[in-house]
Amino acid sequence: MRPDIPAVPAISAIPAGIRSLDAVFRPRSIAVIGASDDPTRISGRPIAYALRYGYEGAIYPINPSRSTVQGLPAFPSLREAPDGIDCAIIALPTGLVIDTLRQCADKGIRAVVLFTSGFAELGEAGRELQEAVTRTAREHGIRLLGPNVIGCYCLSRKTFVTFLGNLECVLPPGKPRIGLVSQSGGYGAHIHMLAMQRGLAVDQVVTTGNEADIEFGEVMAWMAESAEVDIIVGYIEGIRSKASFLRGLAAAHRRRKPVVLMKVGATEAGAAAAASHTAALAGADDIYDAVLREYGAYRAQSSEEVLDVVYALSAGKPLRKRRLGVATISGGAGVQIADFACAAGLALPAPPAATQQALREIVPFGSPANPVDMTAQISNEPGIFAATLDALLDAGYDSILMWLGPAVGNARAGGPIRETVERIAARRPDVLQTISLIGGPELVRPYEVAGCLLFEEPYRAIRALAALEFFEGVFSRPLPQRPDVAQMPLLEAGTAYNEADAKRLLACAGVPLPDERLVRTPEEAADAARRIGRPVAVKVVSADIRHKSDVGGVALSLASPEAVAETVRRMARAIPLRVPGAHIDGFLVSPMLQDGVECIVGVHADPLFGPVMMFGLGGVLVEVVQDVAFALAPLDEAGALDLIRRVKGHRLLTGFRGRPPADVPALARAIAGISRLAARNADRLLALEVNPLCVLPEGQGVVALDAVVQTGRTRLAQPSHHNHHD
Repeated sequence: MRPDIPAVPAISAIPAGIRSLDAVFRPRSIAVIGASDDPTRISGRPIAYALRYGYEGAIYPINPSRSTVQGLPAFPSLREAPDGIDCAIIALPTGLVIDTLRQCADKGIRAVVLFTSGFAELGEAGRELQEAVTRTAREHGIRLLGPNVIGCYCLSRKTFVTFLGNLECVLPPGKPRIGLVSQSGGYGAHIHMLAMQRGLAVDQVVTTGNEADIEFGEVMAWMAESAEVDIIVGYIEGIRSKASFLRGLAAAHRRRKPVVLMKVGATEAGAAAAASHTAALAGADDIYDAVLREYGAYRAQSSEEVLDVVYALSAGKPLRKRRLGVATISGGAGVQIADFACAAGLALPAPPAATQQALREIVPFGSPANPVDMTAQISNEPGIFAATLDALLDAGYDSILMWLGPAVGNARAGGPIRETVERIAARRPDVLQTISLIGGPELVRPYEVAGCLLFEEPYRAIRALAALEFFEGVFSRPLPQRPDVAQMPLLEAGTAYNEADAKRLLACAGVPLPDERLVRTPEEAADAARRIGRPVAVKVVSADIRHKSDVGGVALSLASPEAVAETVRRMARAIPLRVPGAHIDGFLVSPMLQDGVECIVGVHADPLFGPVMMFGLGGVLVEVVQDVAFALAPLDEAGALDLIRRVKGHRLLTGFRGRPPADVPALARAIAGISRLAARNADRLLALEVNPLCVLPEGQGVVALDAVVQTGRTRLAQPSHHNHHD
């Protein structure tokens, strides 16, 4: 950073809250600096759109070379333009941007959309220039969208602060309105065009570009509060501010607005300096998955999935727990759908016995289970279709997926199929009808008018229905509660704790420890074994040795004091030879535990999201199995229980195959306590891992059998200067 760049002003000098974005997204007047008379050029398109579609505010073209621009009076400079301008578009070379920002400040303009590229996207020199632009904007209290941005628009307000091409001011009537925020201008334009082709009602598009000031999360929060947005769609390459991102997600949840996001790329793996299972298993994508799940955002893996999910949401059917019935004309298609549903976690409840008997009478050679196979016989007997659907509706199914393939175009069956679907749509508008079919626009149109969801590929249909079920779960549960962490101890910075000291820290967080002794001589070890009075384990204690078993520093099931003493003698001789320079603080003599399920609880120091909890089963096997779940710290006990249940192997804790049920409440308390300790030390905790944490039978608690704690200086992302609300 150059020394001549002025310091960033205090946050109090900057307009606060998402209301400061109104001047960007709802401007009452717009100045276009560098305006072009050519409506096809970048700096001419905003004016052309405003004139074509009837923007109700004032447009002030700024161009020293012309007296008029696209029929509007032009001004030679911003100083000669009228006062009271809300927003300015800057489409000038990079060298003119900072002086133009100062002119905007002198004019009282508090929002700027910076089309200009050539900043941080070009490397170090561009980053320095962008930092100077950012400081200038903050110094004068200007909210800045960009640079390197194609801008934003709002169709319902006929506001166009964008050079997006091929823009049509058309909103399909009666459909939920979509707000699209994208960090990539090109991809934002791409998904916008595809959405319009699908007949979706995209009302707002905002691209955030280099995010020198206004960030993705702030735009999400603004859309959550906007009356013109019902569904939020986003494209993310990387988040700069945890706080504003989580606030945006929380605002959408509070307003019950579904969020569908596509996250691409990966962030740096993390700041952990010690080798641990947690560090090895915590990938950036896993953490984004955990965050989005906690806050109820659906993560799509492709543009097609984004559009399919939004299309399903746009049907406008109330989100609620639905009973899904499947009817097909092909047994093979039914098998596929059953497989897809199982993989997506969608239940296909079997019809009641009476319904199955009725279905056998309708189609003797079909299958009355769910999926119901109507067979190709409907081509000869079209009444089979209506009778099957009526039987399913009478049995309480309120979501019907039909695989009909080309049957909708069948000369004999096509008409009765359409009439049945239209009858159900008219008499049972609560029923969600989804059809997998093949046909041209004329065949498909009546089903669209009836409000059906239409897919050629049944996999896409199942995926979209699973997304609707996901959102039902989202809005039926509260956002995560973050418990107070002030009572947790502060760790000493820059320290690698040995196992004994690490366990004492865990005890402060409420995690039970075994009845073990720290000894330094063979004689002390033998005495400790006598006092414990049952088979014991012996482990070397050293902050310099991470994996004790690799250097012969662990011995299990020692039955006599003599064996314990000899083990300590052997370790004291051998380990210094294997790990020269390692400082040995002694040896732990611990009782062997006969019962219990071994688990791992770890903390990953993520550079963006801070401490992230990891839970898994299997102790040292967790890296092989990789059945783990993540959640942001701190967690309350309810959040810890949810984390436990997200691990596929959690059934081992519930008394699986004759095993006694484990003390899951005690496990949740331990995880919650560790998470509070981690959150209290977010600025210094590099690694924390309890592996294994032994969960004893129900009512007997948990015991931390091993622990690693290391502190240092974490690389948490710096907070945004505009991430606070009114």
